[in-house]
Amino acid sequence: MTVQKLACVLREYPAGPVAASKVDELFKLVVASWQKFSGSGKTSMEARKILRGEGPEEVSWSPPYLSFVIERRIGTVFGSIRVEKQRWTLNLEKRTADQMWIGRRQLRPNATKFDVKPLADRVCEAVQEGPSSASRLVSDGIIFWKSDDELIVLHGRIIRGEYQRTVGRRRNRFIADLKSKMETIGWELGSLGRGLTFKRTK
Repeated sequence: MTVQKLACVLREYPAGPVAASKVDELFKLVVASWQKFSGSGKTSMEARKILRGEGPEEVSWSPPYLSFVIERRIGTVFGSIRVEKQRWTLNLEKRTADQMWIGRRQLRPNATKFDVKPLADRVCEAVQEGPSSASRLVSDGIIFWKSDDELIVLHGRIIRGEYQRTVGRRRNRFIADLKSKMETIGWELGSLGRGLTFKRTK
């Protein structure tokens, strides 16, 4: 009955974009009848997701097709800063639902470019000065001397940020750069965990 009621309501609408004032009323019927359309479950789509966020946009009626655009937050739980835009088209005669990806929207700005090389240089300078170095890296316990020939660099306290993936990439670049520079001053990376353990080689 819900699909039939939706079809009856749409018969009163002129072809073309649906007025914003009509969208809320119309999509109560779309949500109620969603499961009646074959293909409505594609990309793990559920009726409740239609009204999330800004709700349906670019709603258009071209008998027998009702189309609209929604944003899907697929991937945001993994740290993505974008949402995917989907266009859904309902065929009221055949009771089918088809979708296609049409783009993305940025949720927040990209993290600014970050140069890890100066940080690696500061670590190497402090290491060369030894345990008595006046560097804050030593006084704050970021560089921790276990002995004259072994030390730990707590890289997680040097490079932080909001975006997990970005921080991970920065830390990887930092580790690679620091490892190379420490080797030139006689230190070898022994192990990598919550901290970077370096041992003196000369």
